Amino acid sequence: MLSMGPQRAGAHFVYDYLRAREDVCLPAGVKEIFFFDRHFQRGSAFYAHHFLVRERHQLVSEVSTTAFDHPDAPQRVFDLFGEDVALVCPLRHPVERALAVYEDYLRYGIVSGGIEEAVQQAPQILFSSRYAAHLKRWFQVFGQDNITFLFYEQAEKDIEPYLRTLCAAAGLSYTAPERESLFKRMMEGIAGGVKSERLLPGGYKKSRHAARVWLEHALEDEVGALEALLGDSVKYWNI
Repeated sequence: MLSMGPQRAGAHFVYDYLRAREDVCLPAGVKEIFFFDRHFQRGSAFYAHHFLVRERHQLVSEVSTTAFDHPDAPQRVFDLFGEDVALVCPLRHPVERALAVYEDYLRYGIVSGGIEEAVQQAPQILFSSRYAAHLKRWFQVFGQDNITFLFYEQAEKDIEPYLRTLCAAAGLSYTAPERESLFKRMMEGIAGGVKSERLLPGGYKKSRHAARVWLEHALEDEVGALEALLGDSVKYWNI
C-alpha cells in the first residue's frame, strides 16, 4: 500500500497507526524514501532495500508526502507495483493545508516574509494544494475507484471511522488503537502545535489572518474543482 497524499494533509495519522501495528512493514530507518520523486533513478532494488519484511507482516507500506504532485510519480508507481497496489490519499482543506505548510516553512527558515513572498520562494505551498490538477494524473493511470480518500477533518472529529477506512483500503482487519496511547499522541500533537507557535517569527500571529485571506483568494476554486473531479461534495469541507 502507498499513502500518496500531500504534505500536512494527515499523513501522520496514517503513519502513526500503521507503525503501531505489528503486522505492517514500513521503511526501516527512515520515515519516507522519496523514491517516486527524487530517487527513482536508483532503481527498484534501492526501494526494496528499505523494507525488512518478516513473517508476521501482512502489509508492506510507505507513507509518502512528496509523490502526490510530482508529474511522473503515478506512472512510476504503476511501473513498480502494477495496477493492484492499494492507494490511499489523505487530504485536508486546501487553504488549511497551505497555511500549515507556510507556517512550517517559516519555523524551519525555508521561507521568510509574508505569504506572497513565501510562495515565490517555495511554490509548493500553493502547488500541492491544487488537488484536482494532480489527481487527474493519478486517475489516468489507476482510475478513480482505486484510490481511497481520507480527510484530515474527519480524523480530528473522530479517528475511528478514519482508521477503519484506512484498514479497508489496505486489506487489514481493523484493530482499534490503544485508547490511552492514542490520547497521549493526540495531546502531544496539540502541545507540539502550541510550542511550535513560539518558533514563528515575531509578529506573525497578527498577520496570520491576512495570510489566510490571501490563500483563500488564491485557492478559491480548488474545492469546487476537486468536487467536480470526484463527482461528489466533500462534506468535511462544507464549513
